[in-house]
This record gives sequence, C-alpha cells and structure tokens, in this order.
Amino acid sequence: MDHAEVATSEAYTSLMQNASQREKDLIPKTESLQRRIYSPVSATANNHSHNANVLVTVEMQVDKEHEETFNHWYEEEHISKVSSVPGWITSHKFKLFDYKDLSGKSSKPPASYLMTSQMQSKPEGDAEPLYLSDWEEGRAGSITKREIRIFKLHKEFVKP
Repeated sequence: MDHAEVATSEAYTSLMQNASQREKDLIPKTESLQRRIYSPVSATANNHSHNANVLVTVEMQVDKEHEETFNHWYEEEHISKVSSVPGWITSHKFKLFDYKDLSGKSSKPPASYLMTSQMQSKPEGDAEPLYLSDWEEGRAGSITKREIRIFKLHKEFVKP
C-alpha cells in the first residue's frame, strides 16, 4: 500500500465483498485475522551488504506516560546497542496507525509499536538488546505488552 487510505478505498473494501466462497468460509475459522497499518518511524542499517536470514520482531505497548521517554531512549541509546549484536544488519521501528479485526472475533488491539531487526543468523549469546528488555530497568509497569518472535528464512525463491 502506498498510503493508509487504500484500506478504506472502494477497491480494497470490495475485495471482501467479492471474495470466493472458500475465502468466506476460511475467515471465521481463523483464531485471529487482523489488517494492520504501520507508519515508519525510523530505520538504521549497517554499511555492509549481507543476506538477512532471520527476522526478529518485537511488539510493545508502552503506556502513554512513558511514550516520549521511550522514543528518545530507543533512538538515542537503544539502537546503538542493537547494532552491536553480532550478525545485525538493519532495524526498523513502526507505530501502529490503524488496524481492523477481520475475523469477526473481538480480539485485543495490537501493540502500538513494532520493531524489526534483520540478522544474518539466529541471535545467540548477548542478543538481549534485540528484545528491548533494558528499557524496563527502572521503569516497572511502563510496558503493558511485549511479544517477541523470531522468523528464519527456510527457502528463498529467486526470480528466473
């Protein structure tokens, strides 16, 4: 999507109305199905060209009282720690702009921030900075939700 308004356009919303019967039958069977739109906040990359084989994602909900401090800490302190993790390639930070529950089940809203880091390989050893746990030191209760996922590339499809 080029911009968030696409999600409310007639062309996009008609996709659900014109879905195949198979698609219509499948959606209610899913535990959770959300459309999320994030706005990019920042991106940091190393100066070397490497293949990313692993993606680490961290979703965080920071309470409103600490949000400004969190953003300052992330940009000024945290990203330098992340970039020192062996195998680190790039990191991106996004803020949730909009979401919609498409499964018809009342799921909880997703966390307000999504941070991603691309890595050469699965983080090992001192990879704690990737998980943003150092933010919580001295700020108990400022994070109301955190979910960490690690995705590994299993097969790469190369265009012929």
